[in-house]
Amino acid sequence: MDVLALLREHEPEIKKRFGVATIGIFGSFVRGEERPESDVDVLVTFRKGEETFDNYMDCKFYLEDLFSRKVDLVMKGAIKKRLRPYILGEVVYA
Repeated sequence: MDVLALLREHEPEIKKRFGVATIGIFGSFVRGEERPESDVDVLVTFRKGEETFDNYMDCKFYLEDLFSRKVDLVMKGAIKKRLRPYILGEVVYA
């Protein structure tokens, strides 16, 4: 499954429905190391004033339905300092 192509196809709706500013994929799917049990790692930023719990959870559930996989939805501002260079270095935005 090409999760990036699927994300790009649905990006306008995701941005409109959930107040998303930027969204991208990182982790095993970017590196081509995904396995059948792999989750999809998604990096997201929300527009100012749109960073609500409901938008976060609704976006996560939408993506899980879209990909038919568990999604690890990570807000850019919440990345741990030691992981930040790795995640930001490999993220591919929609």
